[in-house]
Amino acid sequence: IEGPPELDEAFRLELIRNGEVVEKMEQALPVEVTFEQDLPAGRYFFRLRAVSGGSYQVLSNPIFVTID
Repeated sequence: IEGPPELDEAFRLELIRNGEVVEKMEQALPVEVTFEQDLPAGRYFFRLRAVSGGSYQVLSNPIFVTID
């Protein structure tokens, strides 16, 4: 069994909008990411998924956004 992720270990990050992956990147721990998107008016929900080595996965709670 693998241990927990270590500093400098690479994580695959996925930004999910309305259930679809819209951005992917790989970054080492610690992770700090900023995403900007131009979107038309509407309702959206976002989640961030981080996966390390296939064994560890973190999935954020949904973040709900309404653009008028």
